[in-house]
Amino acid sequence: MQTLKQESLKNYTSFKIGGPADIYLPETIPEFIDLLKEYPQAFILGGGTKMLFPDEGLVLPVILTSKLNKIEETPQGIQVECGYRISHIFDFAAGIPVTAGGALYYNFGAFGHELCSFVDKVRIISSKEDKWLFRKDLFFNYRESSLKENHQIIAEVIFNKKQLSHTKSFLHLRQEKQPLKFPSAGSVFKNPQGNYAGKLIEACGLKGLKDGDAEIWEKHANFIINKGQASCQNVKSLVKKIQESVKEKFGIMLELELEIYGAKDHDLKI
Repeated sequence: MQTLKQESLKNYTSFKIGGPADIYLPETIPEFIDLLKEYPQAFILGGGTKMLFPDEGLVLPVILTSKLNKIEETPQGIQVECGYRISHIFDFAAGIPVTAGGALYYNFGAFGHELCSFVDKVRIISSKEDKWLFRKDLFFNYRESSLKENHQIIAEVIFNKKQLSHTKSFLHLRQEKQPLKFPSAGSVFKNPQGNYAGKLIEACGLKGLKDGDAEIWEKHANFIINKGQASCQNVKSLVKKIQESVKEKFGIMLELELEIYGAKDHDLKI
């Protein structure tokens, strides 16, 4: 097992933002469980595609799942470890380094598909338990899951099938509509019911607004990009500006899809 002392978290997130932390990289599920026993409060990090970490880093250790990436086709289905990149088996994840654990935790979805539709069973672990949950035991909603609500740690997932028929077309669409040339964390806000966060932000005239090297993308306002050395504070300032502007103009409080470490959705403590 590899250990990285005071390693910059910016190297492990798609936003390229974050300070130092002690990072542990288990290579087997038993090693993962041993780490949870030793560090029960550790932060679990997968692909880092939805995370914004503080510039000062983390005191708590980080368990990075990238080496837990085994896949096996079984009679039950396609069994993958939590660090496996689902773009290898699902076309709607093409171009995004999202892992099975993180994707299921937030019920990743795109192009009319949600990951929960393909789930058969999930193995959850902690310092005290190790068990499989069936699909019927789980609850999923738009970017939500009972796994997230109950703070459960995903070790493995069994999917009932793979889907790769539209990989090229979905990747092309993503390249056209998302800022793949700049570090970002994908959509910053969830779409409110019956509306689109990007349209509301654009209607507030916020496209292109900057704070340091963080910028609300000019092509799609629900993306914040890092144009160089953006800080966590830069991004949080733009998030706060967006929420305040949309609330004032439309009476809607946009809910974060981005996960800001140590912050609650309506209390960013900036």
